[in-house]
Amino acid sequence: MDELKEQQKMASFYIHKAVLAQIKDVFGQSSIHILEINDRWINTFVEKLRKQALRENTVRLYLRVLKAAYNKALKKGIIKVDVFPFANTSTGVTKTDKRALNKTVIKRIIRLNTEGNPSLTLGKDLFLFSLYTRGMPFVDMAYLRKSNIMNQTIYYKRKKTGASLTVK
Repeated sequence: MDELKEQQKMASFYIHKAVLAQIKDVFGQSSIHILEINDRWINTFVEKLRKQALRENTVRLYLRVLKAAYNKALKKGIIKVDVFPFANTSTGVTKTDKRALNKTVIKRIIRLNTEGNPSLTLGKDLFLFSLYTRGMPFVDMAYLRKSNIMNQTIYYKRKKTGASLTVK
């Protein structure tokens, strides 16, 4: 985790931190030895996470983090295994229902009077700007400069992926 922090991969750092918190919650220990991970351990972990009413994609995200750590240990020669404990574990993302706001709610937000409440005004403005810019993430909004705007078009690079995007 220190490596993630040093590389300023904060989203990954917090996900790893959440996985460790779940391990502590489920098994009563703040860390595990990589050799403790087996089919039974994984099944117990998944069962307990699902009992907490975590969404399936959250459970699978936590499993991907564990699987990546396991694979890293294999690659570095820290462990050698005959049976890969994640062989029967699904870690892919499942399709979820769209949870978008409907037009009525968005119109209510647009008309919302935030006068006299600077924090609420800022929140509303940032939300609407994100909406108008095809869901631009806050981190990308924070890094926008006037130089990103040319000929009524916003050109920017996603902080997370490095992908170049354009919004007219």
